[in-house]
Amino acid sequence: MRTFRLILSTLLALTTVCAAQSSNDVKVSYGEITDTRTTAERSSVLQIKLKLIGEAVRGAQQVKTEVSRAVDDTGKDLLEPQVAFRVTHLYDPPAEQAEATIQLRNPVRRAVAVKELEGEIIAFVARNDSAATVSIDHFISQTGETLTNEALQSADIEIKVLTREQFDAINKQEMDARQSMSSGILGRPLPFHSRYPQVGDNGVVLKIADPKSKVVAIEFVDASGQTVRPRMTVGSEELRIFDFSQKPSIEMGLKVLLSTPKSMIHIPFNFTDIPLP
Repeated sequence: MRTFRLILSTLLALTTVCAAQSSNDVKVSYGEITDTRTTAERSSVLQIKLKLIGEAVRGAQQVKTEVSRAVDDTGKDLLEPQVAFRVTHLYDPPAEQAEATIQLRNPVRRAVAVKELEGEIIAFVARNDSAATVSIDHFISQTGETLTNEALQSADIEIKVLTREQFDAINKQEMDARQSMSSGILGRPLPFHSRYPQVGDNGVVLKIADPKSKVVAIEFVDASGQTVRPRMTVGSEELRIFDFSQKPSIEMGLKVLLSTPKSMIHIPFNFTDIPLP
């Protein structure tokens, strides 16, 4: 397999679009291209990095890319069926900048360009709407209970801070269900390992019910309001485990970032004739 990498100047292709929630323009450009192709022309991975520059995306915490059309210059469809969209979480993004990476199928070996690349970028910018950030102080004190918060209730969101015993019970129930299913299919149970790590004193486990998929991200802050980042985050949309470098203080606060019409910036993009390595 031969791997080709090419960093293209963003000056090669630059398009300006108007952000739906701002009078300021957002400039979208493509930059680094990672193109992995084989001599047998088998499909692999083509990645194209997009950069957004503009006041409207300043402080964006998440970028979601959705590609509606992608073809190379031979006419091959490059859309990846299993990757309908791609979400990128941003931490301390540069002022007025955001980045996202598009993943596509590889072009055929003789292709020299992506003929058309069209889609939409949706940037989440919490500062655009005060309702997009729900803050809960001293949430550790509610361990074992569902967090009491009117804003979350209005959004049909329920977040419960689990004790270790509650987490272990949920984990065991899931493993038992998987073993029972294997018994029904194979006639005998199969051993299953937990898909979750053990939770120690430095861990926080949240059980989240979010039927409308409004939760964009979960953040933690200390008593002074400074962001506290976990050293590891694992789990699923419904059960999330955060492990910190030290035991969370009773003073730690929780921020739930929610998608709202004002906080979501919709930015279409349309490139033609993107050179390939």
